[in-house]
Amino acid sequence: MLRAVACCVGLAWAFRSRAVRADAPPPVDLEWQVEGVGCPTRDAVLGRVRQLVGSDAASSPRIHGSAVMTRNERGLSLVVRVRSGDVEDTRTAESRSCAALGEAAAIILATAIDAARERQEAHDSPSIVADGPATPPARDDSRSTKPPPPGRSRREHRPPTQKTTTKIAVGVGASALFDFGTLPRPTAGIELAVHLGVDRWRVAIAGSLWQPREQTFTERSPRGARFEVLTLGGLGCWTPLGDRFRVGACAELDITRLQISGFGIRRPSSTRGIWPTVRAGLIAEARLHRAASVFIRTDAAFALAVPRIVLSTVGDAVSLHEVGSPAFHLTIGGRADVF
Repeated sequence: MLRAVACCVGLAWAFRSRAVRADAPPPVDLEWQVEGVGCPTRDAVLGRVRQLVGSDAASSPRIHGSAVMTRNERGLSLVVRVRSGDVEDTRTAESRSCAALGEAAAIILATAIDAARERQEAHDSPSIVADGPATPPARDDSRSTKPPPPGRSRREHRPPTQKTTTKIAVGVGASALFDFGTLPRPTAGIELAVHLGVDRWRVAIAGSLWQPREQTFTERSPRGARFEVLTLGGLGCWTPLGDRFRVGACAELDITRLQISGFGIRRPSSTRGIWPTVRAGLIAEARLHRAASVFIRTDAAFALAVPRIVLSTVGDAVSLHEVGSPAFHLTIGGRADVF
């Protein structure tokens, strides 16, 4: 839609560079339904079209055009419909000046004549037909090392660009863990986790059950205590290095629960302690399949606010063990993505 007369004047200026022939009538059948004070006549519009088309009028196909002007709240509105063969087009121009709408109509018609002539020239272009049997060109299997001629660039085959998408996966994992320092002696356990992976980031909720350990008060004493440990917490890992074999770092915050039960003593009692533990370390994982991986993780565990672990006896309360800080963890396991 042409809503600014300035655009029409700019197009008119582009057409003025053509040679003008007064004796070449414009190839247009025009139905002009525009009346009013200051409005151009049909002949005036056709004369303006002849000026714009110039010497190209003789070689242009005829078109049919109709122009209807109406009045509205904003002023005057002109609807110009142009048909050339099977091609139809409708343009609208608005202005408060009827003379400006006449200029707009002339430009629309001249533009339609140019478009019709270009379509005709493209249709009438002769096809190149060889006289006699065609001789296939000699094939040169060697690659030319000559640079392409000026103004022309050698078209290179480029593989289609692959869009990178964010990979999100949910999976489960199971692993064996080994702890050194939390209990009086090294212990082992199992860990189960539910993972959420986003590209190279992975977060998990993990819980572990440790192998119970027994500790006597003295080397030759049959009396002592049994230690049982449970942990539950959240884990986050980032593996920025590598592809099929990746290396990165992990951090974890969990709650450690220690249950102590006495044995071999009169009226044995039990006690428990709960404290938060922060873990940080390294992880290395290898993908066996796009949905399955194995990993090894080692970290240092720092116990926070560890309660004093004691066990009451008949005589007094005996201190059994103090949790070391830091303790060291080694985890070896596998993970499978469910979806």
